[in-house]
Amino acid sequence: MTTRPIVLVDDNGDALRLADFVFQEAGLRARHVLLQSGSELLTYLERALADGEGLPCCILLDISMPDMNGIDVLSLVRQRECFKELRIIMLTNSNDSDDRERALAAGADGYQVKPFGLTEFIEFIRQLEGDFRAEA
Repeated sequence: MTTRPIVLVDDNGDALRLADFVFQEAGLRARHVLLQSGSELLTYLERALADGEGLPCCILLDISMPDMNGIDVLSLVRQRECFKELRIIMLTNSNDSDDRERALAAGADGYQVKPFGLTEFIEFIRQLEGDFRAEA
């Protein structure tokens, strides 16, 4: 069983509620953590590192967030040596090729455009967890 969580960061409350439902419907073995901002993610990562609870197996990060957008957050995370190996996938409404290029250049491991249907979202999350179980 994966004990390292999958973290989703999105400022939209409806998106977080939907993701919570999808994570539950997907029947994940990994727990999930839902955060509303880049600053919450940075605090979460620092706390996980300090507490020794282990870093997440994956972070799903929205691009369009107030205060600090997802690409800025990604860049900050990638600056820290201890976070360089974290798998970070941009999960965003933006289908803009410039956003995709900037995210990948900043160190994103993937780029998934939403919205997709509920069934597709559940399968995406199941596949994501399956990838991590296979790597373990």
